[in-house]
Amino acid sequence: MGLDERNPSCFLHSYSVVMVLRKAALKQLARNKVPNMAVLLKSIIHTHADAKAVFKDPTGEIQGTVHRRLLEDRAEELKIGSVLLLKQVGVFSPSHRNHYLNVTPNNLLRIYAPDGVRMSSTQLPPLVLMHLMFDEEDDDEGKRGTGEDLQTSRDTKASCSRGPAGNPAPQDSGWDADDDLDELLGELPEDTYSL
Repeated sequence: MGLDERNPSCFLHSYSVVMVLRKAALKQLARNKVPNMAVLLKSIIHTHADAKAVFKDPTGEIQGTVHRRLLEDRAEELKIGSVLLLKQVGVFSPSHRNHYLNVTPNNLLRIYAPDGVRMSSTQLPPLVLMHLMFDEEDDDEGKRGTGEDLQTSRDTKASCSRGPAGNPAPQDSGWDADDDLDELLGELPEDTYSL
């Protein structure tokens, strides 16, 4: 994916499942949204409308829902073991201990198949070149903002692709753009994502 998951300022660390659960419990998520997140689809149960799902990453699991429109449009891609790259995903917190991700078509940036092949139907630039933060022009509240969110967005995007000293992270010469999921899941033991 072109991200340096070892960099502590990268969103893979700051918005891991365990950190999202912690921030949600402490009410530290602005507008109850997670700016960027990558999760593996552990299970999905289709109901008459939306689907119930369990999402996970190396730090833990979180329950959630998948919007019916996303199920209709991308059902063949939403398989157990797929990795979802999300932006501005809502977190519903009905109590101090219960928190749920609400995944909608607007939150989904990419889907990676369990075998590591990108399944997203659109060709997108590498993640280090993408603007992963919520597009402020789509949000009326963002228009009234101070511009601080935009700078934070730029800092987040840049820090994920940079090493600890702020220098660009070295790109592995053997990196294959079609198989960039390996960087995200490379450190996971197989039993964390196998059925």
